[in-house]
Amino acid sequence: MAQTSTVKEDSYWTDEGNFSTEWYDSTESQFILSTPQQLAGLSYLVNKNLISFLRKTIILDQNIDLSGHEWVSIGCNYDRQTFSGTFDGQNHTIENMISNTQNWANSYGLFGTTQQATIKNVIIAASCNIAVQQNRVSGIVGQAYYTTLSNCTNHGTIKGSWYVSGIASFRYKSSVSCCYNTGIIVGNGYIGGVTAVDYESPTIQCNNTGAVTGYHSVGGISGWGGYEGSFITHCHNFGTVQGHHSVGGILGSSTINHVISGCSNTGIVMGEDEGVGGIVGKMIDIAEIVNCYNTDKIFGANFVGGISGWMISFLSINNCYNTASITGDQYVGGFLGYSQALLGDAFIDNCYNIGSVNETKISGGILAYDEGTIVVQNCYYSHDCATNSSNFGISLPLLTMQSSFWWIH
Repeated sequence: MAQTSTVKEDSYWTDEGNFSTEWYDSTESQFILSTPQQLAGLSYLVNKNLISFLRKTIILDQNIDLSGHEWVSIGCNYDRQTFSGTFDGQNHTIENMISNTQNWANSYGLFGTTQQATIKNVIIAASCNIAVQQNRVSGIVGQAYYTTLSNCTNHGTIKGSWYVSGIASFRYKSSVSCCYNTGIIVGNGYIGGVTAVDYESPTIQCNNTGAVTGYHSVGGISGWGGYEGSFITHCHNFGTVQGHHSVGGILGSSTINHVISGCSNTGIVMGEDEGVGGIVGKMIDIAEIVNCYNTDKIFGANFVGGISGWMISFLSINNCYNTASITGDQYVGGFLGYSQALLGDAFIDNCYNIGSVNETKISGGILAYDEGTIVVQNCYYSHDCATNSSNFGISLPLLTMQSSFWWIH
């Protein structure tokens, strides 16, 4: 692997003499790139010549070392430049991709903005570092519209302001599947290990092991998601997630028609204020959590839960469990901290909790407090887990639960 890059001050890969476009022929539909100069040429063609590569395919044939110059994202979108082709990295690695002085771009990553594109089989090495006080910052794509991303991995450190993630930061009707982040992710709002903001966009079979840190809407997989078509399925977080409010092991916050299924969190989740959960921090309007579990410690102040910290309006939690300790000041629940089902009913069904619930004021083995019309059925918790428990769920001795229910872990 290449050594850590030393970037020349005010030297960019798209500066004259640093890139090559000799490989491009407008009559061709497929291009094979094997040098950093050729990859930089792709950035130059999209950003300067406004060539979108629609219905064309770029294939990466070698590992690429971007030492020496600062990377300029393919499709910076400061004058509506976008990449609209297919980019197949063939599981080759991009090393020493550095972006840390640019303040004129609209989005940052290997790609800045994509539209009607396919990005697949790309690996961003740990030697890569993007650190800008700007928005829409990611390892692979800063913002994606009608784009498909699959089998991409980020190991690099990604730091920005709003909408910061490892794979794709701002998405609209764009899918992310089989992607993986191990890099450190740092930002202010809407921060996620894999994605940051998901409008009508699914996330499928993705994992995060990197530490994710932000202020609000911070999640191990995604920062925020919502609207028809948004769902997270079979995704797993193993990294530490830390923020101020709306902090979750899988998703920081969500709104309207968001489904999370078959997901798990095994990383510590820490929030300094309200809305902190093992799976989701805060959920608004119609949402569903099914077949999910949390097995690591959750820390927060108010509205803290093993599955979700705070729910407003309709919510359904089914076939889920928590085995880790939940700690907060008030409204701390083994599954849900605070429920406000004011616009419709909410349900918690067929769930169990054996993790301890530690609070100063109001707590519950399943739910701490309900302000609306929640229904809790077929739910069980160890009567040792909560010292000041509400009446939601059925309390049983731990040994009884372990001997009576095959699904106790």
